[in-house]
Amino acid sequence: MPYRMLLVDDDEGVLASLRRVLHRESEFVLQTAGGGAEALAAIDAWRPDLMLLDVQMPGLSGHEVCRRIRADACHRFLKVILVSGRCNTSDRLAGYQAGADDFLSKPFDIDELLAKARVFARLKHAEELDEIKGSLLTLFAHETRTPLT
Repeated sequence: MPYRMLLVDDDEGVLASLRRVLHRESEFVLQTAGGGAEALAAIDAWRPDLMLLDVQMPGLSGHEVCRRIRADACHRFLKVILVSGRCNTSDRLAGYQAGADDFLSKPFDIDELLAKARVFARLKHAEELDEIKGSLLTLFAHETRTPLT
């Protein structure tokens, strides 16, 4: 089953490069957004597994988009990798405080991007399965303790 990846960047050249490289990977289905507001709308409509999110964008920054995603329980399993040309420790920490799962520095290595994307997409699916298993176990435990009526 292919993973859904949302690419968010205000630079169309970056989006085109990412599409070109990632399109060759059959395990990913791609969608793009040119800014934060567009990304939030795409998340609600398309339900991606993973988001590659630029930090510095006009309007809603990547940090603000990430904070809004984390504030919505519907998107708790969405994996967010922030991407920025600024890569000092304080920038990374600000990203993690906003709720990002990981951070990549521009220009990034494609092999590293693919490795992280694969790991986080698998992790998302594992977390979803764990929640389903937990819910089923809770339901079974409740039903076995409830007397027949």
